[in-house]
Amino acid sequence: MQYYSLPISGAQDISVENAQQLATVMGELKGEPVLLHCASSNRVGALIAISAHAEGLDIESSLAKGRHWGMSSLEPVVRKIITTK
Repeated sequence: MQYYSLPISGAQDISVENAQQLATVMGELKGEPVLLHCASSNRVGALIAISAHAEGLDIESSLAKGRHWGMSSLEPVVRKIITTK
């Protein structure tokens, strides 16, 4: 197992750039199993939602995907990011 660190300490680190970094790492793994973690999955889900929108998913479907991955209180932050880009 390889370890990759993408420090996301809170809402201030939720960004398109960090979502792209996560998507890049996951893409390089070419379908290998991946373990993503944070204390609540809120930050993981937020980055997944932003990535989903960048890949063409509509806003509500992207937010739903983020919630599936654990996004909760960061949803307003993500909504603002994906609606203003």
